[in-house]
Amino acid sequence: MNRFAVVTLALSSSLAACGGSSDGAGALPTTSRPVASSDWVTYAGDSQRTGFNPSEKTIGPQNVSRLHPLWTFTLSTVSDTQPLVVSGLPSNGKTSTLVYVGDENGNLYAVDASTGQQVWTRQLGAYNRTGCNDIQGGMYGITGAPAIDRANRRMFVVDGQAMMYALDLATGKSASDWPSSGVSILGARGTASQDHDWGAVTYNAATATVYATTASYCDRRPYYGRAVAVNASNGTVENTLFTSGANGGAGIWGWGGVSVDPRNGTIYIATGNAYPNDTDPNGDAIISAPANLSTTTTVNVPPGVTGSPDLDFGSTPSVFTPPGCPTMFAVERKDGMLFLYNADRIGAGPVQSIAAGNSAGHNEIGVTAYANGLLYMSNAAVGTYPEGLLAFTIGAPSCTLQFLWSQPFGAGAFYESSPTIANGVVYVNGGGRTITLAFDAGTGTPLWVSPGANGWLIAAPTVSNGQLYSVGWDHTLHAYGI
Repeated sequence: MNRFAVVTLALSSSLAACGGSSDGAGALPTTSRPVASSDWVTYAGDSQRTGFNPSEKTIGPQNVSRLHPLWTFTLSTVSDTQPLVVSGLPSNGKTSTLVYVGDENGNLYAVDASTGQQVWTRQLGAYNRTGCNDIQGGMYGITGAPAIDRANRRMFVVDGQAMMYALDLATGKSASDWPSSGVSILGARGTASQDHDWGAVTYNAATATVYATTASYCDRRPYYGRAVAVNASNGTVENTLFTSGANGGAGIWGWGGVSVDPRNGTIYIATGNAYPNDTDPNGDAIISAPANLSTTTTVNVPPGVTGSPDLDFGSTPSVFTPPGCPTMFAVERKDGMLFLYNADRIGAGPVQSIAAGNSAGHNEIGVTAYANGLLYMSNAAVGTYPEGLLAFTIGAPSCTLQFLWSQPFGAGAFYESSPTIANGVVYVNGGGRTITLAFDAGTGTPLWVSPGANGWLIAAPTVSNGQLYSVGWDHTLHAYGI
């Protein structure tokens, strides 16, 4: 599976002209400050990957049209990590709200949310993978979003050398009870030249476990899909669950890495193709496993689309419990299929299968979002439903997805981001269209469009403490407020 099948010369040219400083130069005057307290500590806001911030109360349908740029912060290169936010953090002698973002040169930044000024930066590892154009420039560093352990004031991050670190939130220094040189998530089977962590790090506070995943660079073999469980207290690798067989493949490509069932800690995984010839039962599959990853509990390979050459999952299951229904999860496949599963009956196959997009595009790699009985999907190609943001209702008695509304992103919006939901508004980055859009979560009414950026915006936007953050291939972290 190639992560991105489309790279344009125009994009490369525009990014080549971007600056690479990391000092916050170009910051705009700040005209508003965070007024709420709602951390965003992991990809999609929680380990279920719902994309929902239930604590945001400042920006809503009545005032989102007033969003305007507050500041920008310049990164050293392109970024694919959704920004994370921690509020009320003692730092540099004061209490601050910090925004964290990584880039593909292996740099991790902490930025003051009020001013856009750098608080600290940490240079971690990167790998220059020639012959693979999944990332502009061929440099692979911090691709998956980190995960934050707020209670212990640390974050967990994986770099381009497949090393996991635990860092202090206020300083970026290594946590004292972890190896300062990091912990390899590869072990003896795999190398940083073949195996890359595309997905977000996942932290489960209930079990004090950190999870990471691997796939490859443009399907360059040999590589071995895996999920790794690491002890959050000391960095010990507790278990590695290989989703690939002896011949490799079955990479875990989803932006969300793994998702966690809050009822019992069960881990849900979606994989890409295995080798040889997709005969490995764990390829193109939905997998569940216990919290310690000691074994594979259930594997299901949903039916394929006739004539489709690519049945990879490039997504992560999003776990939710609709009103009056059992716990379920939704997951996208690259051929445009949207699957709905009963989380307790994975072996029975999908409860519902919807050809939302089509098999020609192979670019359905987002994660669905869920809040208040509504599921949202960024649809990259016309299928049963139009290209754009889709909304479905779900609840008793049918406990199946019922189409509600759609809104287009506009021409060129390939590889649009996963949606983010906060206070009655659903946000999405337009991928190649290089804008952030906001819609009324219930009606789909368009509410706001950001100024255009100078490069793809693929990572999901973040809404926290009355501000919106977006980062992308324009080497820039953007902050908006009302």
